[in-house]
Amino acid sequence: MRLDCNVLLEKNGTPWKRALRGYVSIGKGTMKGPTSSKRYFLNVVTTNTKKELQFPLDSSAPIEIITKFAAAGRLSIMMSSERSNLFISKANSSNLQKFIACLSKALKGEELTLTEIKAGQIPVIGPRSMTVSDKSQYPSDGFPKSLEKLTMASLNLQKIDGRWFSLSLLTELNLANNQLSKAPNVALFSKINRLPKLESLNLSGNGLSFLPDEFWSSLPNGLKSLDLSNNAFSTFPTGICRLINLQTLRFNDNPLNGLSDELFRLPLLKNLDVSRIFSQLFWMCTAGKKGSRDTEDDPPGNSNGTLPGGSTPSICEHRAKKNQFGRKAISAKFKKMRELHCEICDREKAADANTNGVDKKELLMCTACSEVMCVTHSIQHQQATRTGDSHAIVILLGDEYKIRCSKCDCDLYPLESGGDQVKALLDELNSKRKLVHTSSKPITSEPKAAPVAVAEDADETGDEKFEKDGRPGSKDKSHKKGEKRAQKDKEDKKTEKQSVGIFSVPKGLANLGNTCYFNSVTQSIMFTYPMSFYYERFGNVKELVFSKQEVVVDEKKVEIEPAKATITMEQKPLNIALKQLSLDYDLVRGGLSPNKLISLVQSKGKMRVYQQQDAHELLRYLLDALRSEETDAYKKGIASFILSGQENPKSKVEDVQTKRRAKAYLEASGRPLLDSVFGGRLQQTIRCCECGHISQQPENFLDLSLPVPSETRMIAGKTAAQRRRSVNGVVENGKTNGNADIEADLDDLNLYYDEDKDPVGFTETLVQCPSEFDSGRNVGHLMQLFMAEETLDGANKYECEKCCQSYNVKNGLKSTAKKKQKAIKRYLIWEPPAILTLHLKRFSQTQFGRGGLQKISGHIDFPEIFDIAPFCCKNVGRVAPCQKKILYSVYAIVCHSGTMHGGHYIAYVKSRARIPQAKLFVECARLQCADELSNSNAEQVQEKREEIEGELQKLADTTVQPPEGQWYYISDSTVSRVSKEKALGSEAYILFYERIY
Repeated sequence: MRLDCNVLLEKNGTPWKRALRGYVSIGKGTMKGPTSSKRYFLNVVTTNTKKELQFPLDSSAPIEIITKFAAAGRLSIMMSSERSNLFISKANSSNLQKFIACLSKALKGEELTLTEIKAGQIPVIGPRSMTVSDKSQYPSDGFPKSLEKLTMASLNLQKIDGRWFSLSLLTELNLANNQLSKAPNVALFSKINRLPKLESLNLSGNGLSFLPDEFWSSLPNGLKSLDLSNNAFSTFPTGICRLINLQTLRFNDNPLNGLSDELFRLPLLKNLDVSRIFSQLFWMCTAGKKGSRDTEDDPPGNSNGTLPGGSTPSICEHRAKKNQFGRKAISAKFKKMRELHCEICDREKAADANTNGVDKKELLMCTACSEVMCVTHSIQHQQATRTGDSHAIVILLGDEYKIRCSKCDCDLYPLESGGDQVKALLDELNSKRKLVHTSSKPITSEPKAAPVAVAEDADETGDEKFEKDGRPGSKDKSHKKGEKRAQKDKEDKKTEKQSVGIFSVPKGLANLGNTCYFNSVTQSIMFTYPMSFYYERFGNVKELVFSKQEVVVDEKKVEIEPAKATITMEQKPLNIALKQLSLDYDLVRGGLSPNKLISLVQSKGKMRVYQQQDAHELLRYLLDALRSEETDAYKKGIASFILSGQENPKSKVEDVQTKRRAKAYLEASGRPLLDSVFGGRLQQTIRCCECGHISQQPENFLDLSLPVPSETRMIAGKTAAQRRRSVNGVVENGKTNGNADIEADLDDLNLYYDEDKDPVGFTETLVQCPSEFDSGRNVGHLMQLFMAEETLDGANKYECEKCCQSYNVKNGLKSTAKKKQKAIKRYLIWEPPAILTLHLKRFSQTQFGRGGLQKISGHIDFPEIFDIAPFCCKNVGRVAPCQKKILYSVYAIVCHSGTMHGGHYIAYVKSRARIPQAKLFVECARLQCADELSNSNAEQVQEKREEIEGELQKLADTTVQPPEGQWYYISDSTVSRVSKEKALGSEAYILFYERIY
């Protein structure tokens, strides 16, 4: 008989280190000894040794059995003759009772018959837990049958493996943060009934919007924990209500319309998380069928058409009726009331009237009469005879403004056709959003707002109880002066609070495990206000229009013919997730979790986001991924029209000329739209020391990596390739940092200027560099070092075109007889970006050792207003004629504390007023993007450029000041107000500057 259990053996007074899984059995056979005879013995087998340990069982062997805890599956066997003790635990109580009975008979020498002994189940020997952290570790030959816990999170799995369901001993299965929604065989989940012992199942972060009924009916009854958070369920799956033993359910971060009442009848449910499910509790109180609702990822569609997700919403017959939208009355109400509250409750003096089962957060405004009401009074208002259908449409004044028709029971979305009242009203409401604060409190299921520490010099009352020397004051003139001073301080504080209240307070972001670097970069992007122009225009390109022109590809001139390429923006999940996070940042109260954005970055497979990473590398990787979603669509469109002329359009292109032609069309299409925000252009100038020949080459950039003072002595030894990597955003260990060219096959795509033109405008700076930038630890000095002349000599000599064979130079071909000369190279800014990002290279290679790295600590001065004119070429673009200053204002700072091996990232951000000229700078940069080039010819682009330069000329540099605002310190979910001096005195790692002139 075999008994599956845990065994712990104590031999000669020395016990094993821990109990091991295995089994014990009773057998009969010949035991070695003085007299060989057949007798019973106790057999012990463990998982680690897999060897049998035998102990005799007869009357001559003194054995004591302790059965006190047999009901709990525990048994102790004391064997004096063997000087060993055997402890059995975690055994089945009924099987253990049978085992004890057989053991007693064996000790007495009684015969054991087969009718009395039922063979126990042979235990499965092997590991009990497995965590697969990388796809390379995924077992190809199957999983150990002994597994009780299996974790396969963040592996980008898109296929359901049927072998998972053959692990009959499994109690915990973790498949979080994969892509199982793309699995073609979701029905395989119905085989989950083959896991009878399953107690915990985690399917969070898989983009699931549906699970078949077979799945819910197949779930084992013993399931205690279920995690379906961060998915795409718009309808609550009622199959959950069948899990009578469920104790923990996580369903947060799903775009649900509502919850099922049956859920709250589960008898054992203790922990329920439904935070951030975007449900509007008000509509659960109204009768009728729920209207269609757009998902989180899909933008609202036409309420009289089709939603982007494919569902058809209800048609509202009330939106076109007269007198449904009193826009003037609504606008006047917002101006009059800074804090919205139920007006009917105020009139009835019944403050508790709006708490009848509905959260106080749900306030609504009637679009016809502009009455602000709570849920209860809104229902009464709509059912009243005097109002009826003429007051059917309301505005939900919650985290975000929504317009809904209560009679048709559907959400109303703006129409693209002109004169739509819903679109006009929503635009007007969104423009007034930041001036409106509701007096209600957030619901308990939402995360609490991040704490904001406000430093005050005195208490709110402003009472002056002590004189300057600390002694109690008396009621004399000095006391009166103190009262006046206190009253003045109180008024100053009130004015300060009102001014601060204009600017939005940052939201804390949850740390999901070593994601402080992600949060600090995300906070900086959230306060990059020009990104709103990017969100508005991204994805608008439907067609690329090319004119006849010459483009240089691989140092060869390629002439492209006029053509049109149809563009289809299909896959853009990262852009959608970032835009949604930005909307939630402005609308949702309390802290946020960037889990969806992090999951998408993780799914790319190039960065392990839950490990310590470099913030600058993450920034470059994120921006590059956003750009790639746009350029990938352009590549498909260009490939489609190029291959359409071939006999077999689906054949693979092997022709070198055709590939070069495709590259030329891609280059001519323009830069990605994101470059209108972060993108600038450097001018590289190389002068041959032998013949004086000068050539120029532009280089795009998204940021500038500046060497810090302690590593400047190594700059002179850098090669041209290393210097270029600092510009293009490729770190020196070979990892792409994001600002490299879009594809590996486009890395060598250059645009050379005619060497015969006068290059003076590109070799001289716009203004002379100030003397304070000549030395010291300041950003100006770092910029000067970056833009300084570099000598190309020795192994880095320059291959001068003029010194090579003239024939090859005239034809734009590479010289076969290469002649390298000593040369001087220099970078200057040719086109300044709307957002200037400066990366201070605090992590660098040491001069000693191979592959050694060090962190360069210490404060580096950076100004609040930074004039980059001394680092721009004389022929600089994107400026007004005769402009001699190019000013930037700092608004975000990413800092790192710690060492090379570990630390923490925080951010300082400035919540500020939006400057009107910001759009001009973005529009000027957009003239080089496909978004503009696809809709305009060269003459139209030039006209727009001159128009923008004219608007810039109206600005006066003497009147340009940093936008008013308040600085905040942000460390993950902790947010606090700080002074400007505190922020500017930080140890910066990444600086974000916004152009103001």
